Amino acid sequence: MRFKLLCSILLCIAGAQIKVSAQVVEVKNKAGGVVITNSPAVASSGTELKKIAASAEGYIFPVKGQKNPLQPKAQRILTGVFSGSGERAVAFSDKPGELPEVVGYDQAPVRRQVKRDAATIAWITKAGAYYHDPFLECAWASGTERIWVDSVLGLSGLQPCAECYHKNDSIPDFIKKESGGLDIATATTLLNNADFLVWAQERLPLRNPGFVTSQKLMIYPKMEMTRKGLHQLARETELAYRRKTWKVIEVIAKQSEADLDQISSFDTDVADEKPAGEKADD
Repeated sequence: MRFKLLCSILLCIAGAQIKVSAQVVEVKNKAGGVVITNSPAVASSGTELKKIAASAEGYIFPVKGQKNPLQPKAQRILTGVFSGSGERAVAFSDKPGELPEVVGYDQAPVRRQVKRDAATIAWITKAGAYYHDPFLECAWASGTERIWVDSVLGLSGLQPCAECYHKNDSIPDFIKKESGGLDIATATTLLNNADFLVWAQERLPLRNPGFVTSQKLMIYPKMEMTRKGLHQLARETELAYRRKTWKVIEVIAKQSEADLDQISSFDTDVADEKPAGEKADD
């Protein structure tokens, strides 16, 4: 009999706990906030406003939120200047207020451009095949990076721009100056390489001339010459080619096909010596 009574008491207590724990109530806490809870402890700590049916569906959120996880302290501050394309590397600085140096890691060094002045004879592009009038705005000038040239060696192998010279029948100024304006071809009478070889053999004391490359012409004299004379012949041939074609080349002169010694028209100081094969006087 006592056992049955004890069991009944335990069942009543369990039922009361289940009922309380399952009951959802709206409670006003001491801070004045309103919460919805099914926790008996929370419900007893404030003023009950109303009970919500146990069959109601909803989400019960905990009154106390979880603690924010600890984040490691910042070790460095990223500072610097950023470009819109994101192609610049920015250094780090450990000292507050110190700006790091900004480095363009994928940018090639900027090539220093020589400015146009009275000595400029033409302008070219980095990978172009033509040279242009430095004082004329031709169709190629817009949006083109120019490299100003003040020496004919920089124009070796390049073609005169048709827009600058041919269409205007305008002789390049540097050719006009070095020749005094004499014996210069016009735009309609320019010689090609084959025509020039014929022209040169008829007017200059050389034989069997031939182009080694688009930038070099090899010549041989009709008679034996000293080194100085051979250099003068190479130089005269170079200037004649420029007058008749408006193009710059280097002329290489040799005494004969078998001679290993050669002289360039681009050489500036050639000593006068005996012809090849002869010994100097003791």
